[in-house]
Amino acid sequence: MIKKMAYQAIRSVYHFLNPRNPNKIKFKLKGDNVEISGGSFFNPENMSIGHNVYIGHESYFACVGGLTIEDNVIIGPRVSIHTSNHRYEDAYTLPYDGVSIKRPVYIESNVWIGGHVTIIPGVRIGEGAVIGLGSVVTKDVPKCAVVGGNPAKIIKYRDQEHYERLKEQGQYYMNYRKQGLIKHKYIDQSDRAFIEKAEIFKG
Repeated sequence: MIKKMAYQAIRSVYHFLNPRNPNKIKFKLKGDNVEISGGSFFNPENMSIGHNVYIGHESYFACVGGLTIEDNVIIGPRVSIHTSNHRYEDAYTLPYDGVSIKRPVYIESNVWIGGHVTIIPGVRIGEGAVIGLGSVVTKDVPKCAVVGGNPAKIIKYRDQEHYERLKEQGQYYMNYRKQGLIKHKYIDQSDRAFIEKAEIFKG
C-alpha cells in the first residue's frame, strides 16, 4: 500500500510539472465543443464534461472523488477543484494519515466560474450560478446565485426571467463562439444605452 501511495504521489508531481496535452487526456466523458486551454488533471477517468464547455489555463482538477461538469459551463484560469481530503480526525499520524475521503463535486449547466476560484470537496454548484473572481466555495451554491468571497457568500441572484428566456432560445456563449458570432466589446459601466440594447452578439 505504501509503495502504491508513493507511486501515485510521484505521478501527481510529474503531471503537475509536465501537464499533458488536454486533447489527449482520456476523460470518463467528454462532450462536443469542449475547449481546454491547459492545466493539470489528476484521475481524469473520474471526470465527466458536457457539451460547450471552456476550461481556462493553469487549471488544477483533482478528480479522484468524481467531478461532473454539465453543459455550457465556462471556467476561468487558475481554478482549483478538489474532490477528496486527507483524514485528520481519528488519524494514526500527524497532521493527517494515509486515508483520503472522497467527496464528488458537481457543476450544473450554464455556470460561470471566474479565475482563481477554489472549490472544496463535496460542493454542488447550481444551474446558472456565477462564482466571483478568487472565491473559495465551501458549500452548495443555489440556482442562479451570484457568490463571492472567502468563504463564498450569496451576493445576489441573476435575473431568472431573462436567464430562462436565453435558455429557452438556446443562446449559449460557446455555440456562438464556435460559429464566430461573438462580438467582444469593452464598455464603461456607465454606458447604459449600450447595455440596454444588449448588443453583445452579432446578427
